[in-house]
This record gives sequence, structure tokens and C-alpha cells, in this order.
Amino acid sequence: MKIKRIFTVIIAFCCLQVLQAQDDWGGQVSVEISKKIIRKVTLSFEEEFRLHKNFGRADRFSHSLDLSYKPYKFLKGGISYNLLNYYDLQDGWDYRHRYNVYVTGDKSFGRFNVSLRERLQGTHRPQQISDHNPKWYLRSRLEVEYDIKDCHFEPFASAEMYYSLNDPDPTNNSINRWRFIAGTKYNINKKNALQLYYRYTNYADEDDDSGHMICIGYSFDL
Repeated sequence: MKIKRIFTVIIAFCCLQVLQAQDDWGGQVSVEISKKIIRKVTLSFEEEFRLHKNFGRADRFSHSLDLSYKPYKFLKGGISYNLLNYYDLQDGWDYRHRYNVYVTGDKSFGRFNVSLRERLQGTHRPQQISDHNPKWYLRSRLEVEYDIKDCHFEPFASAEMYYSLNDPDPTNNSINRWRFIAGTKYNINKKNALQLYYRYTNYADEDDDSGHMICIGYSFDL
């Protein structure tokens, strides 16, 4: 009954948002494959496809490679590279290179798990010549997960802020974007898992759109 209530709340909230904003909804589908290559070191590859503008336009294809190291149970760090194929209304399709360095710490409180991730993100557009290329952000995300006893579902929610680091106008180097997520993970077994979540971003620029998004993800551990 608790699981049904969780999904009812998520669906009701999404339907309410649809009524309020008919033109800024999108969808995202991702597949991730991970393999522990040596002790405490994991290599992951992810493919992602995104629709936006009320699900009416292919918006982005992403190809990601991630290498992470987990020296302790509560701490993980890593680096990643993303090749982004992104659609711009003025320029059409172009590509960007994105580099990330991150560290995540987490702590459990009973069945709740709270994690904080700090990520340094740089995005380079080869077709663009400007003082703001690559564009650097510091991204801070706070996430809370709940482990339901004897259940494959793990609901979670997070809030993430983006801090611009190198805008040519110094007054713009501040927190200029927020992202909020609510959803659930479903553990099929020890190696396979699904995620379904709602995401809202409040700010748009040439690298990302604002608005509401329904996301589905599948992950597999080799």
C-alpha cells in the first residue's frame, strides 16, 4: 500500500504540472553499464536520449564514460567525460565536450541515506569562440533516499544548485540554476535496476533547457 501511495503522489504531481505548463515538458531515457575493473575502482558507460518541447523534439544525445574510486563505504570520487550532441534552434545540431570531477559522501540514519555530491563541470563548444568557453560550473547536490523494508523500491529526492565560475561578467558568477528531482529506484536483482523520476530545472541557457522532465533509466552491473 505504501508503494502504491508513493506512485500515486508522483503521478498526481506530474499531472498537476502538466496542467500548469503545457509547453516545457520533456522526456529522457538512459542506459548505463558498469564493471568493477579492480578492487574499489568501477568503469561505467552510459547512453542517453532526450526529448523536449512537450516531447515534440529530439533535444540531445549523450555518450558518457565514468571512472570512479571508492576508498571507503561512505566516500566515492571520480572523473567522467561526456560527448554531447545537442540541438540548438539557431545553429541546429552541434556537439560539446564535457568534463567532470566529483566527490560524493553519504551517511545513513536508520533507513534514510543522505548524500552530498560536489562536482566541477566544464563544457567546451568547439564551434564557439568566446571568453566563456569552456563554461565552468560547481554543482552541489543533496540527495535523500529511503530503504523500504523487504521491498525492491527505493524512493529518493534531491536538490542541486549550479554555481557559475567563469562568466565574463563577474556579477553573473553566482548560483544561477536549481534542479529538483523526485522518484524511485526499482532493484530488479543484484545486477539490474530501473529508475523512474520527475525532474524540474528552473533556468535555461545554450547548454540546457529549463522545465519539467520525466526520466527513465536502466542500469546493469557486469
